[in-house]
Amino acid sequence: NTFIPGIYHYCNKGIISWHQFATAIRDLSELSCEVNPIPTTAYPTPAKRPGYSALDCHKIEQDYGLTIPDWKESLVKCLGLINQQ
Repeated sequence: NTFIPGIYHYCNKGIISWHQFATAIRDLSELSCEVNPIPTTAYPTPAKRPGYSALDCHKIEQDYGLTIPDWKESLVKCLGLINQQ
């Protein structure tokens, strides 16, 4: 592979909220806890955050010929590794 300089974003495919992500973890782990959504304003951070942000990974896919998996596929693998410990 040839190095192609530039700024690249990488994350799994798909767009979800933190609430949806936490709910998926709960569901895949077969937990019975309640996951409540909260607005961004209820979770203050020192850095200002946009109301909506999603990374565009087309450039890294195109330049390096990557096939990026869906977020849920990777989450299933991750939880499987955690459960093996």
